[in-house]
Amino acid sequence: MKIIFGQIDQASETAVIKQHLAVTILWAQAKLALYWLRAQVEAYGNPIGKDSDSQDFDSARTADAHPEQASDPDAQKLYDMVCRLRDEFIASL
Repeated sequence: MKIIFGQIDQASETAVIKQHLAVTILWAQAKLALYWLRAQVEAYGNPIGKDSDSQDFDSARTADAHPEQASDPDAQKLYDMVCRLRDEFIASL
């Protein structure tokens, strides 16, 4: 998995993301990082609580699957998984 770090530059009329660094990690490391990140978020509370304005998250919708992907069973499974994760995330707000 490649993780790309950058910084948004909004000095001009059009916002530009300047990429600074890319790190490649093993999938096992990515899973471990996900575990620790989720543990930290759950331990210290979700910074986006139910009392805060979460409309941006609620209104953001996962794009429909591309017609070519809709006929691919593996792509459809991936799309369904992303939709499920989004729904779980929204429910946790």
